[in-house]
Amino acid sequence: MRSVILLLVSSLGMGLAGCQQEAAPTEEAASAPQQTAPVAAEGPVVKIWVFEDGTIEMDGEPAGLEAVGTRFAELQKQQGVVYYGRDAPAAEPHENAMRVIELVVENNLPVQLSSKPDFSDRVDAEGTSRPKPVE
Repeated sequence: MRSVILLLVSSLGMGLAGCQQEAAPTEEAASAPQQTAPVAAEGPVVKIWVFEDGTIEMDGEPAGLEAVGTRFAELQKQQGVVYYGRDAPAAEPHENAMRVIELVVENNLPVQLSSKPDFSDRVDAEGTSRPKPVE
């Protein structure tokens, strides 16, 4: 089970990085601190929160895995973004939380992690919560 989690986290990390190649940095840019840019919402946004007991909320409403999968397939066609968070992120994730991440990966969706159920922050690549600009 732990190897599956590591595989999913690695896949999610690659998705967060955008899998984009960039030109070689200049010497000045190479010495500058690196910051992770938030995922830009070019299309629609779907907000997913998974509670500790495995209950899933999609855009503030209870949802099952089938509904999430259907919405993610639509979101992919619309070039949308998933805002994702879950209760107790330091604890072992509920099976439903893992399945939601699998659906994100299966649909090749960009994801922005949040530590707050109101999605008022984003979690950067170092795991630090940063306030989001007001939309």
